Amino acid sequence: MRTLRFQPAHKQERTARATLEVLTPLANRLGLQVLKRELEDVAFATLHPAEHDQIVQVVESRAPSRREHLEGLRRQVHSDLRSARIKATVDPHPRHYYSIYQTMLELGSRDIHDPDRLLVVVAGSASDCYIALGAVHGRWHPVPGRFKDFIAAPKLNGYQSLHTTVIGPGD
Repeated sequence: MRTLRFQPAHKQERTARATLEVLTPLANRLGLQVLKRELEDVAFATLHPAEHDQIVQVVESRAPSRREHLEGLRRQVHSDLRSARIKATVDPHPRHYYSIYQTMLELGSRDIHDPDRLLVVVAGSASDCYIALGAVHGRWHPVPGRFKDFIAAPKLNGYQSLHTTVIGPGD
């Protein structure tokens, strides 16, 4: 896929479609999320270059102010976790371009929906993860129906985590 651009156009399209239909689901099933995201983004850029370029341009134009905003959110969450005596790392977690495109299709919108995201990795037990979740929900209001508990019900590949969506400052 990294050398796809050197192939004839008809091979690029065939390979990109096969990648989205076969390889990315396989990578997802095996828990290879970094590989899955890279494959999706290359295939997306090949199959929908105009949409890909538009998303890249909008995301990059928002980057400077967004970095400052995310750093403020990161500090708040880190402080809350420290107060709760939870050892964790908190880092910005950007969405990849194909994921943004899929959200646009799901919403039936041309608006690029790329919310601020943080990844909190807890260095402790499962109960520490739930305490960390409580700290986040204590600061910001959770969005109903936007919570996934992969600790109580792990994925088939063994993946365990908690996912939540909250309404933070600036919505």
